[in-house]
Amino acid sequence: MQIVKSVEKKNFPSREIVLKEAEKLSLQALSLLSPRNQRIVSLFFGLDGKSYSLAAIGKKMNITRERARQIKVESLKKIRKNFNKFVPDNWPEFLTFWEQFFLEQGGFLEMKRLGELMKKNLPTKNLGQINLLLSLAEEQFSFEKKSVKIKSFWRNKKNGPKRKEIIFALEVIVTFLKEQKTPFYQRELKNMQFPLTEKFSLETEIGRKRVLNLLFLSTSLGRNILRQWGFLTWPIITANFTRERVYLVLKKSGQSLHFRRIAELIKEYWPEKKVVVQTVHNELIKDRRFVLERRGVYGLSEWKNK
Repeated sequence: MQIVKSVEKKNFPSREIVLKEAEKLSLQALSLLSPRNQRIVSLFFGLDGKSYSLAAIGKKMNITRERARQIKVESLKKIRKNFNKFVPDNWPEFLTFWEQFFLEQGGFLEMKRLGELMKKNLPTKNLGQINLLLSLAEEQFSFEKKSVKIKSFWRNKKNGPKRKEIIFALEVIVTFLKEQKTPFYQRELKNMQFPLTEKFSLETEIGRKRVLNLLFLSTSLGRNILRQWGFLTWPIITANFTRERVYLVLKKSGQSLHFRRIAELIKEYWPEKKVVVQTVHNELIKDRRFVLERRGVYGLSEWKNK
């Protein structure tokens, strides 16, 4: 049974220095390119905070998607070829840090998930800089392209599962959930009966992290504000309708709320969605899942049955 110990901060006393070097290294790498090529690489990796697809870059730069791809590939080749001219003495330490970081997380991470973990645990917040530098370490890391079933992700070549193992394990999970037909809470992950191989065993911490990474990697699965996982076609997961958002807000709060407070929380949890207070009130009145407890205050009918 495979066991991986957590990477403690004390194991990397100079991690802040190593990570702060990311900005300097990124700028030095870009300096090898022409202004146009710098712009394309910067847009692709999101060095200014937002990454763009090759198609979007093509539109911005008034070139075809294929030409944008060619320039990106050619630029990275040029940087790799000349990288040893400015690589710092602590570059091996930088690589060791990220190898250990990925090892602790199971050996692979979806792009957005990597960004979330960086914001939570690391002094360097710019995911674009890290993406660029990881792409220069071809022997250690592999950038895996997205497909119909999976999002793009980084994989540690030395310690992470192979791409085909990841895809197969994800297919097993998706098939299982289709048969189960109900969402599950993330806290229940270790109790799920996924028929997976030992690498993804839910009996080990590293196995559970890998399975969680698989869930984030899937293009068909998602998580709601209750940290329930399920298919993106399920209303309880996507919460595309006001009534589902109302239900999730009440469920998460665990107590009855005034309809105006419910509307405020919907805006807080789904800031990109338009919230109309009267619509929220109407859904509370119409849907049998909600019960009026006193003037303007609603709870869940399921609470009455407990």
